[in-house]
Parts: sequence; structure tokens; C-alpha cells
Amino acid sequence: MSRMSVDAIFGTVRAVLLDFDGPVCAAFAGYPSPQITDQMRGILSRAFPEALSRCRHRYPLHALAQLGEVPRQVHDEMEQVIQQGELRAVESATATPGTTAFLSACREGRLPVIIVTNNYEAAVRRYLDRMRLTEYILAVVARDTSDATRMKPHPYLVHRAVDHLGVPAQRCVLVGDSDTDIQAAVTAGTLSIGYANKSGKDRQFRRLGANSVVADMSILAAAVRRTRKATSSSADRTNG
Repeated sequence: MSRMSVDAIFGTVRAVLLDFDGPVCAAFAGYPSPQITDQMRGILSRAFPEALSRCRHRYPLHALAQLGEVPRQVHDEMEQVIQQGELRAVESATATPGTTAFLSACREGRLPVIIVTNNYEAAVRRYLDRMRLTEYILAVVARDTSDATRMKPHPYLVHRAVDHLGVPAQRCVLVGDSDTDIQAAVTAGTLSIGYANKSGKDRQFRRLGANSVVADMSILAAAVRRTRKATSSSADRTNG
């Protein structure tokens, strides 16, 4: 996938697909996610120990994705643990600097934003309500709680968001902070911007095919304002 400046991206797209944990907030800043994974491992130890060796990742959603096939009752019990953990975590989640400015710029520029996330929808909405960000978001497309295989990097959630918007995939950009975001965007055919909030992520995102990489969400806010202003000025000259 070709490299592009953020101005070139926002001069092209008609909608933004925004990951939640990372670009919007640090969801587990006040409630460390390994606590949830430990509870998941406890369930496996009791109910399905043969899968315990597959539950290695400390981040619960990655651990869930690693598990593969498990009995429905075990999956549902772990899903409940994750949901309750996420709902608790977002009460103390911390906002990502620059994201409110980015969302505001998108609204001013009439650029719809859809949250596309592997997180639990009710937890996402609880955070948006707490931070008074709901009005900036057109929709929330969250993980299918009945089927962990549909989480990113699978393109299912991205396809759902694009279908909701009714615009071509190539006219959307996905902004995310993980490999799975970039992989899902590439597979679904959208543009992508990697939010490199940790050292080394920039190189990894470019290797995976991200069109652009930023380390500060404020950069995106400024780019939206520049490009939407330029587009508006061009339209005014044409109409005049």
C-alpha cells in the first residue's frame, strides 16, 4: 500500500473509522487488563484445562483470540468476565491527548466518525458518555461477542462500518494503534493511519502497509482542519 501524507489522506476520504483503546483513550489505565486475563485463566483451569496453554497473552482480547475453539459455555463465561472488566476499566480510562480536538475537527469538516473496535460496545458507549463524546460519533461497531474470530485483524468489523456509511472502502481511513488495525484496513481496502503511541510501532506499521503514521493525535486534528478548509474554499470558488 502506498505511503501518503495525512493531508493527502484527509483530502481524499469521506469518513473516519477510529479504533477505541489507544486512539480514543487508554482503556485500562486505572484497571490493568492482566487482572481480566487472570480470571479467564481461572475459568479455563476449572472448566477446560486443555486450552490453558493457549491463553498466553496478558491482554484479554488477544488471549481470547488465541484460544480458538472452546466449548460455548466456557466462551460465554469468559466473555462475561471480559465485559465486566471492560465496563469497570472505562470508569478510570484516561483520554488520549489530541483526540477530542480531532473529533471536533471531523465534525466541523462534516467528516463522519465510526468507532471500530474489538472492545465491548457497552463499555465504549459508557466511556463516550462519561467524557461527553457521544455527539461526535456516528456509530459504534464493536466485537461480535458470540464469535471471537471476527475481531480485527479479520476485516468483518471494518466491512460493517463501511456498509453502514454507504461509501467505498477506499474513501475511508482507519486510525488505529495496533497491528490488527492496520491488517484489517489493508484486507478491507480502506486507507490506514497508524497511531504509534509506543517506540517501534512506526516501523512495524509501515511494514504492515499503513499509508501514514503519526505519534500525536493532534497532528490529525490539524490535518483535517487544513484539508477541509481547502476543500471548502475550492468549492466556494467553483460555485462562485
